[in-house]
Amino acid sequence: MYNVAPRLIAKNPLFGSGWGFFSKFSGIGVYSHSNYVEILVSFGIMGFLLYYYIYFYTIKKLLTLQDKSKAILFITVIICLIVSYITMLSFLTMETNYIIIIWASIYLLEGKKEHDMEKNNNKI
Repeated sequence: MYNVAPRLIAKNPLFGSGWGFFSKFSGIGVYSHSNYVEILVSFGIMGFLLYYYIYFYTIKKLLTLQDKSKAILFITVIICLIVSYITMLSFLTMETNYIIIIWASIYLLEGKKEHDMEKNNNKI
């Protein structure tokens, strides 16, 4: 599957060739079994960047939290997911995306509370 992917990505690298293109034109008859390949073939580099932006933005924000132990835990989970996407198609399963959104919201809100408390302490 990985041997076929570069040829299919090259057909329309910037915006992709559309959903289902891999299974239809790979000669294999099934999806790619890789989040990276499937997104690059279907939605191109632009779709790939849009999809993974939330992961890297979340990591960036988590690194600004004062409580590094919680941040490191969540960053580790994100990295494990990113690595698992090499052999797993996940962007169709909303459960993974819900986990990211819920955890990111909790920890980023906690970081905002820390920031607000610090700001209030500086006023005193």
